[in-house]
Amino acid sequence: MAGKYFLFLLWSDLMFGAAVGTVSNVCSRLCVLVGFGMSGNGLREIADSFVVPLSGGVRIRTRLMVSDVDVKVLEAVGAYLGPLAGRDLADRVAVGDREAQWGRRRNGLTRLSSSRWAGTITMVSNYQWERGRQNLFVHRGSLARAIGHIEKRLVVPVGGKLRKLRGYRSQGERWAKQQRLAHLKAELVEVDRLIESGHVPIVRGGRRLLKKRHSLDQANMSVDEWRKLWEAERLFITAFGEGAKDWGNETIRVTPGGELSIRVPSPLKDLANRPKNRYVFDGRVEFSYRGSEWADQIVGGAVRYDIIHDPVKDRWYIDASWTFDKIGPLPSVEAVVAGGVVGVDLNDGHIDCWLLDRYGNPAGLAKTIMISLEGSSETRDGHIRGAIKDLLDYAAQNGIGAVAVENLNFADAKSRDDPKYRRGKRGRRFRRTVSGLPTAKFRDRLVAMAANRNMWIVAVDPAYTSKWGAQHWQKPLSAPKHKISRHHAASVVIGRRALGARARRRLGVTEVHRSDERQRATSQAHPTPSRATTLKPGKDRPQPKGTKTTVAKPTTSGERRQPKTIRGRRQHSQPPKQGRLINAERKGAVPREPAQPLLREGC
Repeated sequence: MAGKYFLFLLWSDLMFGAAVGTVSNVCSRLCVLVGFGMSGNGLREIADSFVVPLSGGVRIRTRLMVSDVDVKVLEAVGAYLGPLAGRDLADRVAVGDREAQWGRRRNGLTRLSSSRWAGTITMVSNYQWERGRQNLFVHRGSLARAIGHIEKRLVVPVGGKLRKLRGYRSQGERWAKQQRLAHLKAELVEVDRLIESGHVPIVRGGRRLLKKRHSLDQANMSVDEWRKLWEAERLFITAFGEGAKDWGNETIRVTPGGELSIRVPSPLKDLANRPKNRYVFDGRVEFSYRGSEWADQIVGGAVRYDIIHDPVKDRWYIDASWTFDKIGPLPSVEAVVAGGVVGVDLNDGHIDCWLLDRYGNPAGLAKTIMISLEGSSETRDGHIRGAIKDLLDYAAQNGIGAVAVENLNFADAKSRDDPKYRRGKRGRRFRRTVSGLPTAKFRDRLVAMAANRNMWIVAVDPAYTSKWGAQHWQKPLSAPKHKISRHHAASVVIGRRALGARARRRLGVTEVHRSDERQRATSQAHPTPSRATTLKPGKDRPQPKGTKTTVAKPTTSGERRQPKTIRGRRQHSQPPKQGRLINAERKGAVPREPAQPLLREGC
């Protein structure tokens, strides 16, 4: 029925064209019919693993201890430079794809502030415009994927199934998806228009905070609280570094002793307490995290400083950031994992990992690191850093210099092809799990913290890691008193994929047999028949390992057959069961030995 319905839709598109369908609909239905994009076995190809490049810079933060006078100076400087930054950003957006006219904009701002403040404002505006344009391209790609997904499911009739593609459950759901499809297409047309015109919508202070102004009740926020957040986000106290100047920055300067000074704009020169329009703060600055690297950088390099205000806690912070001048070429994956690797599987609330040697064999026991995602963003970030520290400690203690993680991207996880992840309780649970995974922060923190320990991160394709791990590794690696989860098995597959090995175990390697396990000896041995009476001469030939074994059955003459495997020979050397001895005695094949009295000690 589904095939006839599909052919009818295809025929209608070909006959009536624009009245019923479009060329894209015809192409999409043909692709579904022939299975376009699928391999012969129905599985997609596994992408190659790669070494994650190191971060090109560092950004650290510390709290700024300020007095009341210092706060007034910071608020005055930030409130004066903020509107100038907003006007320059609007000018840059109006220019669009044409020449940025950086010189004209900088000259106009120099008359209102200074040349260094003007240069920083124009550079920040250029960076914001470029980032906003990249976001438009990303948004266009997500819209195209969503439109293609809905169009493919609309091909299948309601409640039907075509290959692995299911149709919508009801006519009402199908109608709602058609309405959403029209909305997405209209939004895609608008995004294409913005990209072609070069007009990038940017909100200084954040679009999310701006929308909260219209729903203060839902945000549990008053107008005054929102106004403080809005003004704090639109402050501008940023200065780019200069390597040729003292301590790496002329506008905002921090000496090795912790003295902080700022060069105020010319219209605010009355606030200065030092010559050349410079104001020195009362408090001292001390970077506890990576402070030695910062001290080395300010000697002969450039350092950028950002001063930020948090109105909720009523605190001021200063950020220092710089870039690395020289970054060597990345090593190959084979060189990184030559000494082994730690496979890592990130999950909601915990990290599961396993150590693998350079041959792909799991070594030791599985390890689980818990991550608490409760509390504020700063608290969650601290928990993530603690979990990554435990992970890197685990690798360092075993002498491993590489960590393998999945190259995950949950940007379109809520639009997966499988309907079971979008409906009912299972769909809600999956979306809640995806939203709780701190993938971006985990990835960024892991790369930065691993670089500090001279470790490398290897990203692998996440396809089928959990499924193949549960299929090939969960049962063999489990023990009666040590059960492992499918997440631990997935970490083994991730590590093996980084090593270039297959997910499944090597062919010919069998599981541990019960006869190979250690057993407790009995308190007293009983007499058993000799090997000569139970084995047939000339049949004791060694066989290769890994072959299928069966228990030898007694022959008609009462002798047991010689097995053809090593394991069978081992079982054959053991005494036969009492039932077999009785049967052999009844047939007269094995002579019954007379019972001997047990000897007591001292007899």
